[in-house]
Amino acid sequence: MAAWIVVTAASAGVVTAPTEPVEHSPSAQRDRIGGTALGLEAPCLVDVELDISLQGVFNDCIRCIHLRTDDCTAEDFELQFIHDDAMPSVPARFTGTVALPCGDWTFLCVKDEQHTLSETTQLNIDGTHFVAKPVTLRGGDTNNDDKVEVQDISFLLNMFGDLQLESRCPWNETQDADFSCNGVVGMVDFVILSDNYFNGSECQCASGQPQVLDPPPPGGRVELIDVILNLDSPRVEVGQLVEIDIVVRSSGPASQPFVTIESLFDWDPSALRLLGIDDSGAGAEWLLSDFLPEQDDVNDDIDDGCALHSAVAALGSSETAPSTPEGLIVTTLRFVALTEINATEVRLVDEIGLFARTRVIASGPTFVTGDISSTATLTILPGCPADLDGNGAVGIDDFDSLLDQWGTDPGGPPDFDFDGNVGIVDFLLLLSLWGPCS
Repeated sequence: MAAWIVVTAASAGVVTAPTEPVEHSPSAQRDRIGGTALGLEAPCLVDVELDISLQGVFNDCIRCIHLRTDDCTAEDFELQFIHDDAMPSVPARFTGTVALPCGDWTFLCVKDEQHTLSETTQLNIDGTHFVAKPVTLRGGDTNNDDKVEVQDISFLLNMFGDLQLESRCPWNETQDADFSCNGVVGMVDFVILSDNYFNGSECQCASGQPQVLDPPPPGGRVELIDVILNLDSPRVEVGQLVEIDIVVRSSGPASQPFVTIESLFDWDPSALRLLGIDDSGAGAEWLLSDFLPEQDDVNDDIDDGCALHSAVAALGSSETAPSTPEGLIVTTLRFVALTEINATEVRLVDEIGLFARTRVIASGPTFVTGDISSTATLTILPGCPADLDGNGAVGIDDFDSLLDQWGTDPGGPPDFDFDGNVGIVDFLLLLSLWGPCS
């Protein structure tokens, strides 16, 4: 539990000094709460106890928090939010006291202008200070218009994989999409935005009492989701296409919704070459399914034996991992076999670097990653992919067949690299294999 601390708007950061003792007589209480003190050179200030949580933030975080009272009096405070490692699913929280100008306040609007929607909390008088009801700030508002909409998703996608952008307190209008405060814009931030997509809020100071919303009820049972690599054929020949499905399956008796899955996998690039993905057999209509940029540069070169695939559900919705044995196909990885080998593997990897990892994220965001120990093992047999006529040698007839199909997509040889087009790469491969098949 964080200690109660006092912050003033004039402070450069979190101030941990205790408050000065105050007189508890009725007249002193009125002066302090109502601001009727006379003859004081210092401005009249009143302490307000705050309890603020940040949705989807599971690490310590400093944020600039903008507070507005009934009459739109506004102050900004740089607050330290603490995440309790003993409660990993509970978001980071600030519990402390700030000093606001005296007034007969009844409610307070709370907002991180760089990241969140406004939230309104009621104020109650407790002796000589106010106590605000706990409030949770919901992320997704990148342009401070109190709406989460298409402009915010466009900004997040433009920043995806980038480091968070620093700002000042008060906010200097620098936009940022690192809602999770983990230092980089990624899938957790997308889930936070998706949860709040098409939501809005308004601080109705000086224009009537705002509606104070109760927090949403807690969700039901959460099942973990296993990630599985499913290989159709464990034996292929050199030059043949290798297809491996990424499959998700609930580890419990009930199905489990999720919003996004990131699959980090590696393989031997001397035995297999990654061609890309095929979503035609996927069990979901993904908003995004691709090798997206990320801070650890895993996807800078997907021919190097390691790649990170991301699949994202439509905004404001989710997909479901069933508990049935077949599960849900996320996408199909497409490789081409390069050389004869008794056994080679494609395997899921827990994490590489700071941000690249295999994980499944549900609404909340809630991390629901289950077993990710799956490995696909295959044997590559000798083959002669450029022997198009099957006569045991690569020769002029095979060359003529390649020229006849130049610029087309035959769905296989002579499109030896399976890029959807018979071209110069296929021609050079045929020349390199000229002569009798070994």
